[in-house]
This record gives sequence, C-alpha cells and structure tokens, in this order.
Amino acid sequence: NEGNDGSDADYWRRYIESRTLLSHFRQKKLIPTLATWDDHDFGGNNFDSSWEKKDMTKELFEIFWHNEVPSPLLQKGPGVAQVFSAFGQRFFMMDDRTWRSPREGVSKPVQWGEAQEEFLFEKITENNRPAMLINGSQFFGGYLKKDAFEYWQADNLKSICSQLALVEAPVVF
Repeated sequence: NEGNDGSDADYWRRYIESRTLLSHFRQKKLIPTLATWDDHDFGGNNFDSSWEKKDMTKELFEIFWHNEVPSPLLQKGPGVAQVFSAFGQRFFMMDDRTWRSPREGVSKPVQWGEAQEEFLFEKITENNRPAMLINGSQFFGGYLKKDAFEYWQADNLKSICSQLALVEAPVVF
C-alpha cells in the first residue's frame, strides 16, 4: 500500500488524490460510472476478509462511487456487489475482497462468500438474459501462480462454475 501510512485519514487522502488526478472526474459533463473494487481500493496488495479496516474503506468506496440509479437498472448486493441491467444484459460486479478467505489456515477458501453467492444465483436465475461476471481481480490464470480466483480459491471457482452450468442465461467471465 505504497504512499499510505495506514491511517484512516491517509486512506481518505488517497481516495481524494485519485479523484483529483483522474481526468474522468474533471469532464465538463460527468458520466455516471459503476465500479467494483480490488485490493488497492479495499486496502493493500492482496488484502482479504481478515483486514480490520474493511468497513471503513467500504464507506469510502461508497462515498466516492455512490450511484443513485432507479431500480431495476441497479440492484445493490452484499458488500460493494451490485448488478446493473441494461442493453438486454446484466453486469454482475462482484465484491472480491470483503469475504475473501485469507490464504493460510482456511480449509475451504472462498472468493465471494455465502451471502454474495446467494445474491448472484438469486439474481442470475430471474431471467435468461446474458450475464457478465465482473471481479476486481482475475478469474483465471491458476497456472501463473499469482492473484487469481482460479489459483487461490480453485475449489470455490469450480463449485460456482458447476452451479452456473445449470443456469439458462449465458454467462461470461
């Protein structure tokens, strides 16, 4: 977490710094933007559910990426998860940090956690429109032996894929 002393105030500073530096936020007409997070929005390199400041950074994330889109276009899920429906498709933006298992000492590591998986399968089975699954970190790349769902939570990914195989909607990762 380079350039951050770990204090709440410094996380605020880093979010404000990003907001002031990115040209996306300085356009004449702001464009509504949907976002999900990964490790540096959440905390630091590869942080997981054991991180003690996850509630504070979730509050920061929601302040900086708040969306007021009327339902049924946008439905909030657990953590920072949400599903956006438009253009005949559904975009599932998953929270890959809040419930992510620590890498050590866990018998069945998970990426999204039970509540979020329930949210995904409840929403994805509502109709058969195409579903795009979006995750802050990589889904595949287990052979690279680095930060990827397939590498750190392989059995969890296989279980989710088995359940997705039963869904009528086409699904893209």
